[in-house]
Amino acid sequence: MPRLQVIVDIDAPRAKVWHLISDAKEMEFWCPSIRDLAYEPAGTLQVGTLRKARIEVNGKIHALRTEVTHCEAPNFFSEMPCGCTADWLGKVTSARLTYRLEAESESRTTLIFTGEYELKGLWGQFFDKLIGEGMVRSAVKQNLERLKTYAETGRVV
Repeated sequence: MPRLQVIVDIDAPRAKVWHLISDAKEMEFWCPSIRDLAYEPAGTLQVGTLRKARIEVNGKIHALRTEVTHCEAPNFFSEMPCGCTADWLGKVTSARLTYRLEAESESRTTLIFTGEYELKGLWGQFFDKLIGEGMVRSAVKQNLERLKTYAETGRVV
């Protein structure tokens, strides 16, 4: 299964970074393509939680739903898409997104984002080329840099 990985060091305690990546309301401050993120059941992130949001892709708004498949607070969580109105999701055989936090010290955290995916046919080969060339990697890195700034300064970028 192909893999996309982006790593960012954040000068903030792991508990704070965990809060920013796991709280539905906080995510919209550092990931502007995500809107109206809500959890079912409402409350804490845990295995089985459905994360529902509207997401902007290429100027169009789509409904996206993921299910949390693994969660060990405040260390990591993984989610898998289980519904989307974007037609590109039909090209995805499987996908898993993982946010892993490693405390480097009491005030420094490394976030490791991993996207594992499998795509169908020729479209899948083309998309892999886009990822290899950095288009998707660049977008993920930009969002994680926004998270870094938000965690370190409280300033929304």
